[in-house]
Amino acid sequence: MAPIRYSLHYEDYSEHIMSRFGKLLQMQSLVDMTLMCSSHTLRVHKAVLAASSAYFQELLQKQSGEPLIILKIRFSVLKSLVEFMYCGKTQCLEENLDELVSAAQFLKIKGLSKVTKEGLGITKHSELPVFTHRPWLLVDRRSL
Repeated sequence: MAPIRYSLHYEDYSEHIMSRFGKLLQMQSLVDMTLMCSSHTLRVHKAVLAASSAYFQELLQKQSGEPLIILKIRFSVLKSLVEFMYCGKTQCLEENLDELVSAAQFLKIKGLSKVTKEGLGITKHSELPVFTHRPWLLVDRRSL
């Protein structure tokens, strides 16, 4: 006779995990890396960034310790990117949209890198900026 197997399921698991990571970020608890642009910094969780971005996953797999990544984007755009990676949604001003989408494409952020102006119902045709260089500088904190 085969053993009985039970299936246990937590209905709100995804929502709970998303909410908990957001609260951990808000409390700055268990953060293990720093993103910086201009003179502003954001302490974040490597696991969330790696899970949301193929680019960060590849970059962070090669690092140990607590990296500092300096990005050459506006801080408001960085905050929107981080909010999207933690919550799956964000809002941004139209003036930041091109930079946000371009950065999301470069960073390969799941769910945001495929956004188009047409998909958002925007009919103005302006060119999205293209990152042809690496918009970051990685600093290993152990060398500081």
